[in-house]
Amino acid sequence: IIHLRRNPMDACFAMFKQSYFRQAYTLDDLGRFYVAYDRLSKHWKDILGDRLVEVAYESLVSDLEGETRRLLDRLGLEFQQSCVDFHLNRAPSATASKVQIRERAHTRSVDKWKNWEQQLQPLREHLETSGIAVD
Repeated sequence: IIHLRRNPMDACFAMFKQSYFRQAYTLDDLGRFYVAYDRLSKHWKDILGDRLVEVAYESLVSDLEGETRRLLDRLGLEFQQSCVDFHLNRAPSATASKVQIRERAHTRSVDKWKNWEQQLQPLREHLETSGIAVD
């Protein structure tokens, strides 16, 4: 299992700005949802050990080829250029990021939540109070 981890505030903000995530209509709901997700992901990490591979989103978008090669090596798979040239694939996709998947990987969304830091303060406090580091 590959588990992509992202800064909690960036992950929550990305869900909050999409209107179809029922658990993200309010910052309070979103905070509770993220805390539950975090606990569940830790549970599965404890159960699965090294069979669950965690990848940091920030590392992936900063060094797509390097992180992809490391991941594939860990999984015993060969690197293929299409792994990093995903944006060239024109197959239909039903995702909230359907425009973004047609672009190269980028770091523009890293720390994007900080543009709304004041408005997201209640979410930050909820996460930190629950023991989740946001920086």
